[in-house]
Amino acid sequence: MLAIYTRLSREDDESNSLENQLREGKEFASRQDLSYEHYNEGMGISGQADISDRPELERLFKDIRSGKITKVWARHQNRIERSLRTFLDFTDLVQSHNIEVWFAGKQVDFSQSGEYFHSGLMSFVNKYQASLASEQIRKAVAQNFREGKASGNCPFGYKADEKGYMVVDKEAAKIVKRIFSDYNKRIGSTTICDWLNDTGVPTQSKSTDKWTPSTIRYILKNRVYIGERKFRDTHYSIEPIITKSVFNKSQKILEEKGVFIKGRANRDYLLSGLVKCGVCGENFHGRKHSNKAHRTEYVYYRCNSMKYRGKSCGNKAIMQNHLEDFVWHMVVLHGDLGRRVEESLADNSNRENLENNIRITEKKIASLETEWKNIRRQGAKGILTDDELFEEKNRIDRERNKLEKDIVHDMEELSKIINALSTLEFDPTVVSKNEKSRLFQELIKSVTVEYKDSFYHITIDYNLPIEPDTYKIEKDYTGAWKGDHLVGWVGSNLHPAREKRALARIIKSNEQDRLKGIPSQKEKMEKDMSKGFLN
Repeated sequence: MLAIYTRLSREDDESNSLENQLREGKEFASRQDLSYEHYNEGMGISGQADISDRPELERLFKDIRSGKITKVWARHQNRIERSLRTFLDFTDLVQSHNIEVWFAGKQVDFSQSGEYFHSGLMSFVNKYQASLASEQIRKAVAQNFREGKASGNCPFGYKADEKGYMVVDKEAAKIVKRIFSDYNKRIGSTTICDWLNDTGVPTQSKSTDKWTPSTIRYILKNRVYIGERKFRDTHYSIEPIITKSVFNKSQKILEEKGVFIKGRANRDYLLSGLVKCGVCGENFHGRKHSNKAHRTEYVYYRCNSMKYRGKSCGNKAIMQNHLEDFVWHMVVLHGDLGRRVEESLADNSNRENLENNIRITEKKIASLETEWKNIRRQGAKGILTDDELFEEKNRIDRERNKLEKDIVHDMEELSKIINALSTLEFDPTVVSKNEKSRLFQELIKSVTVEYKDSFYHITIDYNLPIEPDTYKIEKDYTGAWKGDHLVGWVGSNLHPAREKRALARIIKSNEQDRLKGIPSQKEKMEKDMSKGFLN
C-alpha cells in the first residue's frame, strides 16, 4: 500500500496547500494502480518537531514497521522532515523495510551513496530554511505587536484597518459583548451557539460556518478582549471591548461549571481505539466532564461526530465504567471464549487452507521475479523498447503488490488461529488495569455501539477465530441481553434501588432459564460479587 504524507507549514503559500498535495498524491497512486492511505499532518505542525509530536508521521512509521505500507509519497522531502534527526530515523526505517520513497515524482534510493548524500544535504538546507523562516516570522510578528498591527487573523471582534493596524470591529464587538453578557446571566455556551447560528452570524473559521461551544469558551477565556495582547513573554496593550469586571465574572462561572477535559484517549480509557459508532462508523473517544459545584464527575465514550453541534449522527454516549465492566465480565470472563476458540481450532480446515494459500502465493511471487528477470534480459538485448519495459515493470509491480497484500492478510488470519488460546491464558483475579487494557486490545477487534429503542446495541468483533457477538444493554444499565436471554446486570455502583431491581430480574430470568434448560447465570454472578468484580 502507498502512504501519501501531507503537511502544511504556516509559511507555505497557496500552491503548496494540503488539497494540492493530496491531489498530486492521488494522481501518483492512480498512475501506479496502488491503493493508498492518507497521512495528513494538517496545518501548523513544524517539520522540525520531534516524531512524537507529529501523530501522523508517527502513525506512518508504525504502519511501515507492521508491513502495511510498502511505498511512501510526499510532494517534497521537506514535507517529511526539516530535521537531520528525523531524516536519519526515516532513512534507517525505509531502508530496513525495503520501502520505496518518492519525492517530487522521483524515486529516491537511499541505498545509493550519492542519493543518500544529496538527501542528507537537502535535510541541512531544509532545516536552515525552516530556522531562517521561523526567525523572520518571529521578528515580523513581534514588530507588528509592538506597532499595534494585526498579525494573521484578528480575534473575532477586531479587524485590520487600511494601514494594517488592529482595531475594534464595531459590529462584531457587539456580538462579543452579547456573548459575555449572556454567559454572565448563566446562559450556556450551547444556547449561545444556537442563537448565533440561528441569526446567521458568520464565524471567522475557514473550515466551518457553524459556531461551536469550544469557540464560545475560547472567546470567554481570551484576555485580548480586556486589552491585553501577548506574544511570547511580552504583553502589549490594545483597545478593550469589555471591562475587567465582566471578564472576571465569566472566569468565575467557567470555573464553577467545570471544564471539558479534551485530549487523546489514554490508558484511563481501557477500550481506547476499539469503540466504534454503529450509526455513522466514526470512532468513540473518551471524555470527562467535571462539575465542581456538585462535586461530580462523568466519564463516558461518545461519537466523534458529537464534537460539533449540527453534525452529530444522533448516537448516544455510553458511560465508561458500565461499558468496560460489561466487556470485561460478560464478554471476556463469561463469554465462553476459550471453548469457542477450541471448537474452532478443532476444525483444521481453515488453518490448512490459509497455509496452503500462503504457499501458493509465495510461489506466484517467485514466478513473477523469474518473469521480471527474463523481461530485463529482453530489454538488454533490445527486444523490448524502453516504453515496453516500463509497462512490463508496472504490471509486475501491480501483480506483486496484490499478492503481497494477500499474504499479509492470510498471515494475520493464521496468526489469530495460532495465538488464540495463548491469548486467553490469564488469571482474572490478579489482572491490573494496564493488563486489562492490553487484553482488550489483543482479544477484541472492535466494540460497535448503537443506541436505539431504549437499548444500547453492542456488537463485539474479535481478534480470534470466532464469530462476533451481539448484545443489548438497558438504557439504565440494569441488564444486558444476548438474544432473549438476560445474561446479567451491567452497571457498577448502581443506586441501591436499581441494584435491587436488577437482581430481582436476574433471579426471575434464572428461573425461566432453568425451565428452558438453559444454564443459570446466578452462580457466575454470585462468584463475581464475592470477588468484588461487579463493585
